[in-house]
Amino acid sequence: MEKVEEIKKLERESNFELLRLLAILFIILFHFAGEVYFSDEFPGFSVNYAFLRAVRLTGWFGNYMFMMISSWFLIEATFSFKRFFRVWLEVLFYALLITSLFYIFKFPLYKAVP
Repeated sequence: MEKVEEIKKLERESNFELLRLLAILFIILFHFAGEVYFSDEFPGFSVNYAFLRAVRLTGWFGNYMFMMISSWFLIEATFSFKRFFRVWLEVLFYALLITSLFYIFKFPLYKAVP
């Protein structure tokens, strides 16, 4: 009986994985649309403006969706300091690496808004 439960736990839930991939795509599109400058003044209706606004909204939705799906799978997991510190060190490593590359190649770390 235990082996059946173990096998059920190891089965991949592809429907949730597909939904999570869709959420990641929405978040990536959100960041691409964020590179376009939005002024506070309404420029009048244009298809491009409406499309970029829609993409930005789907990015917010994708962020919430990703967090909810990830939380659903982690809700039964036990907290582990080892896993916490491993993730923290990984985030720190990539943050320092990306910041160093930006500094070395003289890319701006932020975009000044006119």
